[in-house]
Amino acid sequence: MVDNRVIDGGVSGGPISKSASLLLKGMAILLLYVLIGHPSAYFTLWERKNWYVLLLAVPLVPLLLIWCVQVLVWRIRINATEIEIRSLRGVLKRQIAEISRIGRDAGRLLLVFNDGSRRSIPAIVGDLDELLNEIETRRRPTL
Repeated sequence: MVDNRVIDGGVSGGPISKSASLLLKGMAILLLYVLIGHPSAYFTLWERKNWYVLLLAVPLVPLLLIWCVQVLVWRIRINATEIEIRSLRGVLKRQIAEISRIGRDAGRLLLVFNDGSRRSIPAIVGDLDELLNEIETRRRPTL
């Protein structure tokens, strides 16, 4: 996604939007096509009695389906006063001033709001350090 930024690293104040890269989205669409678009493949595996493949497919197919949908759904939008997080859990739209704490975990960014609710942002959306800096910059009052 294209963000509105000044080249020297400062924030232009315009809204930014973060989501998965086009490569990840393309891989997710192709994987969905393979997993859902060819149901006869599972029947063929059953006829040939490929039990090890079928046993591996039981946990892997749902996990891959969830990953594909997450890649296609996750989006973060930040403007001057609010943050919008779109995920499988729904759309959360809050004021940036309502964020009480921001934590950086391995592959995740954890936002804790004043009312105690939490939202975790995965690394699917891109550079978490850049996103953390953007939120911190917009949280600070300008002097």
